[in-house]
Amino acid sequence: MLVSLSADELWVLATCAVCSAACAVPGVFLMLSRKSLLADGISHSALAGIAMAFLISGTRNPLYMLIGAIISGLLTSWGSSELAKRAHIKPDAALGIVFTTLFSIGVIIISAKARQIDLDPGCVLYGVPEFIPFHTSRIFDRDIPTSFIWLSGILITNLVLCSVFWKELKLTTFDPLLATTLGFNVRAINDAILFVTTATIVLSFEALGSILVVAVLIAPAACAYLISNRLLTVVILAPLIGIVSSVLGFYGALALNTSVAGMIAVVTGGVFVLCMSRWSRRL
Repeated sequence: MLVSLSADELWVLATCAVCSAACAVPGVFLMLSRKSLLADGISHSALAGIAMAFLISGTRNPLYMLIGAIISGLLTSWGSSELAKRAHIKPDAALGIVFTTLFSIGVIIISAKARQIDLDPGCVLYGVPEFIPFHTSRIFDRDIPTSFIWLSGILITNLVLCSVFWKELKLTTFDPLLATTLGFNVRAINDAILFVTTATIVLSFEALGSILVVAVLIAPAACAYLISNRLLTVVILAPLIGIVSSVLGFYGALALNTSVAGMIAVVTGGVFVLCMSRWSRRL
């Protein structure tokens, strides 16, 4: 099947696969620490930071996007925590209030200023992987899609950080109280996970958008956890499941002539259902 694809289609397939793998790595630790909703909140609230970055800079430079999104992500985490304390409401309710508010602000800014900053709201919200081959960078005398380069970089970064700080991540994920007792800075580690997750989400916007990216953040990790209860196995399986889902979703989109990003999200959900029917471990 691969030989029947054009060069542009191969780049789209490769970029979506790398995107899913990159998202699955931090998704594992968010799911296991019961912060899956935070991923949803970051992916939505980041839109406000990106919109403000576009508004101020007037460019789609990934660095400005990343800075704006990180600020929004940190604001979401801090704001929801403070709101829960001050308003005496549950953390999930506070998070829902904060991220929907920031997301709405982002939608308003993009809708009002999209023409001035050459930004398509649909691209940010739903992703347009079909356009990935048209934005390239010259590397080793070859034109390589910029999104593929950035997503490959964040995938490698996520894997390296996961390997280097494996002990810290494992301990703070399963027993933060013990980690604190042993002298680990749990707050700093959680902030680092938040930072990496935000960066991964932002770089995934062109491929899957701010809404559909949540599917590849959490579902592959959930599938892997249904299959195994060993953290190392879960961390290895989650990116692989993400890649398989992306490949199946891509070919499904070609067959049905529909949205690649949407089909990848649908297939990812379908893979989870299959895993749930085969392995009955409770998440």
